[in-house]
Amino acid sequence: MGFSLIELLTVIAIVAMMATFGSMALSNNQSTKVNVGGNLVVDMANRARQNSMAKGVMTALVMARDTASTDSNYRAFILLERASEENEWKPVTPWTYLPEGIAADPDHSTSFVAQTPNLVPPPNGAPNLNGIAPTSAQCSYQVYLPDGRLSVKGIATATDPMLHLIEKVKGSESPNYYKVTLNLLTGTPNVERQ
Repeated sequence: MGFSLIELLTVIAIVAMMATFGSMALSNNQSTKVNVGGNLVVDMANRARQNSMAKGVMTALVMARDTASTDSNYRAFILLERASEENEWKPVTPWTYLPEGIAADPDHSTSFVAQTPNLVPPPNGAPNLNGIAPTSAQCSYQVYLPDGRLSVKGIATATDPMLHLIEKVKGSESPNYYKVTLNLLTGTPNVERQ
């Protein structure tokens, strides 16, 4: 018994459709993880701005950058606050991680990483990150002022800080990204995603 040409073509068409749907589902899953990470950063930025305005304090959106725990680098975020008359920063949130495989791309997030305001004292005081207390030298941060704007103290030519989130897929990068840009004048996050 053999198969007719129509039966073979039907089986090939079904296999091709299943492969297409499978790749679409995988792509949507990657896109979903990037969106979850991006939404988390947007939520923390909004929370930092609201905390500053509601309490009349400075609030730092801090990202771990060069810590001893490389799994946390460009993936761990925390909010710290400091009242103007106080000399120490206090945690507002615990360390929060982006989903596994999602991180800020340091090559495309230079405005967030390099433009850290020159504050005294700097935003130290975060709780331990995987057993180690990170310092402001190991973190990048943006600071919200009590009026909701971002601090540019000590930054000569400031541009809107931007975090570019990507998914690392076995040594390469997914085409999906989530870009969060913080407006210097209003502190509000603007989003671009693919």
